[in-house]
Amino acid sequence: MEDWITSGDKNEAEAKDDDERAIAKMLNFKIFFVSVGGGDPTDDFLVRFKDIPRIIKKVSESEIGKVQRMPVVDKSSGERGNHILGQQDSLARQGLRGS
Repeated sequence: MEDWITSGDKNEAEAKDDDERAIAKMLNFKIFFVSVGGGDPTDDFLVRFKDIPRIIKKVSESEIGKVQRMPVVDKSSGERGNHILGQQDSLARQGLRGS
C-alpha cells in the first residue's frame, strides 16, 4: 500500500501540465476509510497503518458525497477520500487482521 501511495505523490509531482496535475491530484487520496467485514475495524487494527503517510479513519467517519466525482468524503472535513474494503480472511493471509 505504501508503494501505491508514494507513486501517487510522485505522479502528482511529475505531472507535465495543468490537466495531468489535476488528474493526479484527484486520484491521490489523502484520507483512507477502512472497513473490515462490513463494519469499522478496531482501534488496534488501525494502529497497524501508522507508518503510512496518509490519514486512516474508520469507515463510519465517512459518508457518500453529494457532489459528483466525490463518492466518499470525510464527515468532519468534507475532504474526498477512498474506501478500503477488507475481508477478514484476506487480511489474515496478509498478517493484518486484528485479534
